[in-house]
Amino acid sequence: MNAYDFLIGQAFTRNGVRYTIVKVTGATVVAAMLCGSRVERVFVPLADVLDALEVTRIDVTELPEPLHRAGHPS
Repeated sequence: MNAYDFLIGQAFTRNGVRYTIVKVTGATVVAAMLCGSRVERVFVPLADVLDALEVTRIDVTELPEPLHRAGHPS
């Protein structure tokens, strides 16, 4: 579970251009913008997107299952 999955599909404006979030991987957001009749992808730092959306708090309600390593009892 990615804590930022809720961002997918959100629109934000950066430098006067409107983007839609397509994917969040680590600290990078893949966003799409319409340029004429074409869709272009851009990579935007996650921090910039959170600032543009004015996100100040993220609540994670479901925690992922712990990983069990061979030879390490849980």
